[in-house]
Amino acid sequence: AVLETANQQQQALLKQVVRVFSAIGPTTSPASAAEFVTNSLPTRLPEFIYDPDNGCTFDVWLNRYEDVIVQDGSTLDEAAKARLIVSKLDVVAYAHFTNHILPKRSSALCFDDTVKTLKELFEHNTSVFARRCTYLRTQRNGESLSDYTGMVNRQHEMAEFNAITPEQMKCLVWICGLHTPDDADIRTLALRKMEDNPQTTLKQLSLEIQQFLNIRRDAKLLGSPPSLLQPEVNAVTIKKNCTQNPPSPCFRCGGSHWAINCYFIDKTCHSCKRIGHKKGYCKNFTNKRSRNRKKSRATSNVVVIASTGTDVAPANRIYRKVKINGATIQMRLDTGADVILLCIKDWIKINRPKLLPPLVKLKSADNKDIKVRGYFECDFDVNGHKGRGNCYVADTQSLLGLDWIAQNKPLLRRLTEDTICKVSTTTLNHLRSSTSADSPIGPRDSKMEEQFNRRYGARRRHFEVGDAIYAKDCRGPKSTWMSGIIVRKTGNATYIVRCGKLLWTRHINRLR
Repeated sequence: AVLETANQQQQALLKQVVRVFSAIGPTTSPASAAEFVTNSLPTRLPEFIYDPDNGCTFDVWLNRYEDVIVQDGSTLDEAAKARLIVSKLDVVAYAHFTNHILPKRSSALCFDDTVKTLKELFEHNTSVFARRCTYLRTQRNGESLSDYTGMVNRQHEMAEFNAITPEQMKCLVWICGLHTPDDADIRTLALRKMEDNPQTTLKQLSLEIQQFLNIRRDAKLLGSPPSLLQPEVNAVTIKKNCTQNPPSPCFRCGGSHWAINCYFIDKTCHSCKRIGHKKGYCKNFTNKRSRNRKKSRATSNVVVIASTGTDVAPANRIYRKVKINGATIQMRLDTGADVILLCIKDWIKINRPKLLPPLVKLKSADNKDIKVRGYFECDFDVNGHKGRGNCYVADTQSLLGLDWIAQNKPLLRRLTEDTICKVSTTTLNHLRSSTSADSPIGPRDSKMEEQFNRRYGARRRHFEVGDAIYAKDCRGPKSTWMSGIIVRKTGNATYIVRCGKLLWTRHINRLR
């Protein structure tokens, strides 16, 4: 009975509370509710902080809160919306915005102009292409797996990969492949083209870049006029590139310098008493002296118009048509040219193949440098003989040298047999007429034989100690004779001589 009484009292209390709240009823009108929402907008919108490296641009901020400003602030006019957005800029962004619109004030701009200006000022500081390249090079550097996943998602949105087309992807890969310093101009031009017209196709981009390269190449040719050619003489010498440091230690002292610049070149060794090396390097010095002293020199074959005399037939110039990469070029046969030379005009005729840096230096017969643009490897066809070799582009006329001709010896004989036969026939006829069978043959000349034959009185030369002599000096480029005296005899035909302060070992053939 007690529980039942308590339950009845509780039900009566609840009914009384319901009646009280029902009597109170709603006290706010719809207009006051809308006003409350509008007044709460400044607190609902966060402050805008410009951080382009992390994707915090004004465009991203507006896309997130545009519905709040437009829908919830529908009762606001355009000027009030503009003031609301400007009030959410941080100190740095607000100063940048107000300085940019001077002499106008922020209140003088409408909502659309304010949004447009803020998008221009606080956009990405890198191009779409750069953001896409950064996205493709994204790597995990110690972040957690969830942070790394979020970073990939954020950079994907920043790179705008959802809007990329297949042609834009091709152009992206094409430009990324131009990574060498020589392609810097091409990369800059290609990026400018993609920024101006993002819908450019790969074919259009390639054609425009090729046109730019052709114009730049032609401009270089116009800026450097070809050198004057000598009509009568064509010569090509190959000068190999040499390093500044010697390839091996000095045989005189073991130092890292050239032997000709050695300090001991005129010093006397205390062990063997010979001049020209340091003590302890006698063996190296002996081995070096036993080798051939002749220096290798670059050959210089000169092609000159033959004499017009009656004894030798005139050598006419020979021109041959050569196919280079399918294009027919008329080249002059020059057996004095060690390499193949192509003039600028003929190089343009064969569609300007890409040139590589020259491997050698070229000189003319008068020892003047020939300006070489570069060389390229190509296929050639000379009189039906096909081959492959290097062709140098220079400021000369086109010359067909031995490099290609020598690949086929029958071809070399066929190209030159006309001129060779004319010269050889004339020379042989002249010799035959001067040595006919009717001419009497005189006695054999034996003066040279008797000069070195002891039976006819020839004597061996001999020097005594203290005799004044002249010794041959071979140190310079040209041999000279120096006065001196005999110090002692060291062999059957060798002597030690003193020339001034120098002691030399000389063979009797180098003494007089």
